[in-house]
Amino acid sequence: MRAPAEAIQTVEGAILLRERKGRTAAIFISAIFALPPLAMGFGAAFVAFRGDGGLHLWPVLAYALVASPALLVSGVLLACRQELWLDRVGKRFLLLTFRPWLREPRAEAGSLEDYAGVLVGAPDHRVDGGVIVSLVTPKGEDLPLRVFPDRRAALRFTRDLASATGYWVRGEDPAEVRDGADPG
Repeated sequence: MRAPAEAIQTVEGAILLRERKGRTAAIFISAIFALPPLAMGFGAAFVAFRGDGGLHLWPVLAYALVASPALLVSGVLLACRQELWLDRVGKRFLLLTFRPWLREPRAEAGSLEDYAGVLVGAPDHRVDGGVIVSLVTPKGEDLPLRVFPDRRAALRFTRDLASATGYWVRGEDPAEVRDGADPG
């Protein structure tokens, strides 16, 4: 995981704007569907051991077999990720989707003209007081882009993004934005 202080990572003229991974979903699936059967297997093996003193692995193996589909799905989700890049040379957004069953990432391109500006929101209680940076369409609709733990990192990211795209910036002054709403 990249440190929050690294607001923008630049690679060969492209800027990484957002990265999403399947880690949270993989942990959730494992915790809900794989850990309980494994715990029951170890519990049954412990009870059997206490009963006759012999080592019984069959409950662990049986419950591991029950948990294996969830572990497999968790592994696949863990390998999935999505990255949103700003290609400064091509003047476009690139959404790269990585899936283990694809040889290459699926790429979708978006035009810079689809957005007009960047909005730095107020600290939002829904994201533990983090600051949400959003792209804003010409019609004024905002698309949340990234959450930062502090305002300074959000402003640095916003300024770098605006200078690379030529977008206007709102919310640099905390009085401009209230409760994460668009000031426009």
